[in-house]
Amino acid sequence: IFADDMESTTGWISGAAGDTATTGLWERGDPLASGAQAEDDHSPAGTMCWFTGQSFPGASDGFNDVDGGSTTLTSPVLDLSGLGDPVVRYWRWYSNSSFHNFDGDDVFEVEITQDGTNYVTVETVGPFGDETKGGWIYHQFRVRDFVPLSNNVRVRFIASDNGNGSIVEAALDDFEVVESSCVDCDENGLSDELELLEGVAHDFNNNGLLDNCEALSASVNELSLAGGGAVAFDLDGGTPVLGATYWMFGSASGTTPGLNFGPVNLPLQFDAYFQLTLSKPFAAPFGSFIGFFDGNGVSQASFSLPPGSEPSLMGITLYHAYVASPTFGAPVDFASNFMPVTLIP
Repeated sequence: IFADDMESTTGWISGAAGDTATTGLWERGDPLASGAQAEDDHSPAGTMCWFTGQSFPGASDGFNDVDGGSTTLTSPVLDLSGLGDPVVRYWRWYSNSSFHNFDGDDVFEVEITQDGTNYVTVETVGPFGDETKGGWIYHQFRVRDFVPLSNNVRVRFIASDNGNGSIVEAALDDFEVVESSCVDCDENGLSDELELLEGVAHDFNNNGLLDNCEALSASVNELSLAGGGAVAFDLDGGTPVLGATYWMFGSASGTTPGLNFGPVNLPLQFDAYFQLTLSKPFAAPFGSFIGFFDGNGVSQASFSLPPGSEPSLMGITLYHAYVASPTFGAPVDFASNFMPVTLIP
């Protein structure tokens, strides 16, 4: 219906009535990386995207980031009248979690209108969580969940620095509108898109796939430090891991480039948290971080926090994934996807 990789000018508008940002305004181009901004666009082919304020080599993280309020990027007019069940898809980048930031008072907002004037909120990113730390994140939404279909639909993206002078950057790429597909990976009679949009399934690692159709899924992607709680991990490697052994690991520093076990890549970075899961897989807060798959290639593990956990851990995201081998000590021949868990107040 509509697809834009931002490689050419297609009618996007930088700036809107009420914007107050003095720097870091939306522009289209090839971004230069900072500690908070993307270095490359998202498209496999191409270099261009929309982003907030161009930097230059050697500049500080705060050079030309969003300052002084909000800056808005608005899509071209989208004629969705007469369509069945359109879905808007895009890849976004948002960072308010530079080490310069202390107050956590900034968010990234996405809104939609069906008349060009009255907007409703589609999603608010932040102020905390894994999606406030930069990186290209995929998101989609069903238009009918927010506005009636019309010939005057627009979507806008608002990045703001509203409090103390934080380091705030945003970017947008690969925006498209499609009719809802009929992909049904779990064969339950509902399209994957519909399950995600209706909240009956999850995509916690933001790779566009239902978590329950991957080798590792999680019951939640946030845990409260004050209230405590647990994440139940479902390990489902299928035929390749029937009766095999597994070892779950974790990382607090990301997933790329990962660790190689021969030809198998585990999407976790080695750090102190990884070492903890390596040295104490049977101790709290870990449950069954080492174990066996059953005859269906399925097993379970867990991660738990008691109420009143250390509040300074707020905002940290712990990534988990596992490797499998035919027996303990044998070469690794399988690695799962990762699952993130963010620690919140």
